[in-house]
Amino acid sequence: MNRPTRRRHKPRIFTSPPSTLDMNLGSDLAEISEKAGRPLDTWQHVVLEKSSRMDTLAEDGTNPFLAGWTWSASEVGLLTGAQNGRTFVAEARALGGLLTLRDQVVYTLPSRQTAVLHFRSFCDVLESSAELATQVQGIHYRENLIVMRNGGSIRFCPRRSVTIDAAIDADLLVIDDAHDAPDEWARAAVHGTPFRKPQSPRRQVWYVGTAVHQDRHPNGRVFTAVRNRGLTGTDPSLCWIEYSVPDRRDENGDLEQDLTKPSVIARANPSPRIDFDRIASARKMLLPEVFESEICGIGTWPNLDPVTV
Repeated sequence: MNRPTRRRHKPRIFTSPPSTLDMNLGSDLAEISEKAGRPLDTWQHVVLEKSSRMDTLAEDGTNPFLAGWTWSASEVGLLTGAQNGRTFVAEARALGGLLTLRDQVVYTLPSRQTAVLHFRSFCDVLESSAELATQVQGIHYRENLIVMRNGGSIRFCPRRSVTIDAAIDADLLVIDDAHDAPDEWARAAVHGTPFRKPQSPRRQVWYVGTAVHQDRHPNGRVFTAVRNRGLTGTDPSLCWIEYSVPDRRDENGDLEQDLTKPSVIARANPSPRIDFDRIASARKMLLPEVFESEICGIGTWPNLDPVTV
């Protein structure tokens, strides 16, 4: 297996709001994943650490250090090349929150079929660990719902209008394959409706996806808008983490980066299991724009109005 001599665990783009506490729960969340037999890669530890910074939450405004805590970033965006394990790290966040924070988790996907597949896989993870299996109170297959003895729960849902209420009520809302998230659904699920608003004091929304190609991803406006906010570095609620190849082009429209070099491809593919010989073969078979968006994290992002999402 051909690998670059230097692995790149550090995101190419990272922005996050400041935290009033020099603490994060990344290691605790990662430990739960290890107990489930799912140890994380170095880059996945980095993502959990950067996204799990803690902040104070004042109850009366007089002594915030005696009050509870909340997330420094109420929203987290993660972009990587395909097949690196971005879903794996999102599930690690969900699993850790479920067991350590008693989170009400809603994990959303584009279709019912993918929701069912992820639900069954998550059930297998819990049932394969003797320690974690004892903490499961019930599994409800018709609802794709798992309820824990500590009061936490996780439900796997397709992004449909009937799942909006559950998404609004979630402590942790995961939007996986975020490059395929309908605008109207996302606005309601994330921000609420005129009749229902998010109430959780520790609510966090995760957007996890690959680069948007506007012709191939008609529902890519939501992830584009999140990325646009992340690129400014000034959003007080968003942690944006991006593993990608720089998308600078010359006057002829050609990329300045050489996509035949493993060291370049590694910018978007931090997993140590990525086979760069296989990627080289894929480059010959895929359309250039598909290879760039799926493998290199280089999108053709739609232009958005400032008010979008």
